[in-house]
Amino acid sequence: MTKAQEILILAETVKALGSESYSGQWLAEQMPFIRAAIESDMPVETRAITLRQSQAQAQVILAAAQEDAHKMRQEAALVTRKAHEAADALKEHARQQAKEWLRAMADKL
Repeated sequence: MTKAQEILILAETVKALGSESYSGQWLAEQMPFIRAAIESDMPVETRAITLRQSQAQAQVILAAAQEDAHKMRQEAALVTRKAHEAADALKEHARQQAKEWLRAMADKL
């Protein structure tokens, strides 16, 4: 069988399976890798990513994203706490200045 015949059979299989089948969409997504492997005389498994590999990569990406999100939440909580502390300090300062102003006004009366 020639490379072209094998690629044609695979393309027809993808078409026959369609996007509603269990493996049709996955096979369609893998076709560029499979075609490149066949055309380069390299074993398909050295060029095409397997479902297991893609799931493993997805898990690594997801774990990193979850860790980043956790760090962002911690940082946001810290910034929020500091902002509340600063606001409380400003309110207390304003309260003290108001008291001093009122005392000064009372003393003048």
